[in-house]
Amino acid sequence: MLKRRFLTIVELHQFRHDSDGADAAGHRLADKVALLERFGVDVVTITESESAKFSHSSLETARVLQDASGLRVVPHLTLRGRKKSGAKALVTGARAAGLDTLLVIQGDRFSFQNGGYRFASEMVRHLVSLAPDLTIGAACNPHAPRDRELLSVRAKVAAGAKYLVSQPVFSAEQYHEYVEWLASNNITIPVIAGILPLKSDASISFVEKHIPEVAIPEEVKALHLASEDMESACIAFTRRLIRELKEAGAPGIDIYSRGDVALVGRILSQRSAIQESGAILAEPVVS
Repeated sequence: MLKRRFLTIVELHQFRHDSDGADAAGHRLADKVALLERFGVDVVTITESESAKFSHSSLETARVLQDASGLRVVPHLTLRGRKKSGAKALVTGARAAGLDTLLVIQGDRFSFQNGGYRFASEMVRHLVSLAPDLTIGAACNPHAPRDRELLSVRAKVAAGAKYLVSQPVFSAEQYHEYVEWLASNNITIPVIAGILPLKSDASISFVEKHIPEVAIPEEVKALHLASEDMESACIAFTRRLIRELKEAGAPGIDIYSRGDVALVGRILSQRSAIQESGAILAEPVVS
């Protein structure tokens, strides 16, 4: 197995519509990516939404940012509205943009349409069959019921997923227990730990409202809410979590930034929290 160092990933949203025009919006997002590069980030991933407030797809956004930065950029691909007939064009577009990695996400609930994908594993299998040269990743959820989670992850791995990115975890123990459980079921591909900084009451409300299967431990909520400066408490907690995840053997972290690049910078600015990183995704991610 290739020797790899800890990987730092940050999620950003795709381009938004902007009153100053698409070019201005693109420059602003490119500026965020440039800041992340200064903070020691290795990879930026681009989330995907069909909301009308977004002007470009995740793939189009990734292409622009890949050209404008020195970072590897990975687009999320969700199932909603995506047809199997468009997969060849998607793969061709990814290659033309110089993208070598794609992340397949189930996404929000949707009504299945003929010609589409029912499950993330189905899309993973299709993309792998069309483009075995690309590295395809998938999502996992340490909070989900274990019987359902095992079926889901097994299907994604069998379909050809080379790495997993988890829903947010709030302790190294939670991450380690989940990875050990996967290993006990012969699933040993890399699992990148998701991290969602809880910088405010609104951050906690967001998780509880929009990610109902992700349970924030009561002691973690109490620690944040009891602080007079919740953002500072969030930074200290997240730095410690990153350090402990690295010590627990995680191959990397995926920070759900929700667009707050300044907060990510404050978290990563303490270099004792996270060492300079090599990029796992520089080569196909294999166990």
